[in-house]
Amino acid sequence: MARDEWGRKIRKANAVDILAIAAFRSSPTKLPTIRIGKKEYTVDPRLKEFRYVKYGKRMEFIPFNSEKGKKMILKLKKVI
Repeated sequence: MARDEWGRKIRKANAVDILAIAAFRSSPTKLPTIRIGKKEYTVDPRLKEFRYVKYGKRMEFIPFNSEKGKKMILKLKKVI
C-alpha cells in the first residue's frame, strides 16, 4: 500500500498520488521537472498539470487527465 508524504496510507495509489509523493520527496519547496524532447515541463501535483514556460515562447498548460497529460504520466511512471 502506498503512503503520502506524511506517512499516511493511501487506499488506491493513482498517478496523481504517486507524482505528489515523488515531488515532495525530491524537494518540498521546488516543483519537479520532466524533460520531454527539447521541452522541460514543471510538474504541479497540487494543480494536477504540467507547465512549460519559457521567455519569448507561448506558455503551455497540460492537465494530468488530458490525452497528452496521460502519456506524460506514463513516461514519469517509468522514471519513478
